[in-house]
Amino acid sequence: MPRVVIIAAEVDDDALSNACGHFAEPQFSVTIVAPKAWRARGLSPVPTTIVLSGVGRDHLSDQRPHALASESWKLWLRFRDDPAAKGAVEQADVIIALDETAIYTGWRLAKRLPTCIVSTSAATARGEFDAHAGAA
Repeated sequence: MPRVVIIAAEVDDDALSNACGHFAEPQFSVTIVAPKAWRARGLSPVPTTIVLSGVGRDHLSDQRPHALASESWKLWLRFRDDPAAKGAVEQADVIIALDETAIYTGWRLAKRLPTCIVSTSAATARGEFDAHAGAA
């Protein structure tokens, strides 16, 4: 069963529902890694949610570049120190960094897991997965 991990710094219902929708078939196992819990509404199968441990802010209070870099670094540290999140990623076939704060975490994971598909877009990740599955 292909495993998909979606990493999000902000819990945005529309963005998460859209991303999960690209992998809605029963053969996919979807896990969401985020700073707070998210309940899937109207999705089947329902994705698993891993809430990152540690203290963090839900939203960026400052849109300056160094503030984004700081929030991206904090998300990476929270991810890195969470055994459940690391375990989910180690078994993943596809990783999606859903928002701009999660891109740094996705980049770090792409360097560590070169055989895994890592993308900032669920549609692109699904296309890459289908291309790899078709070539196999």
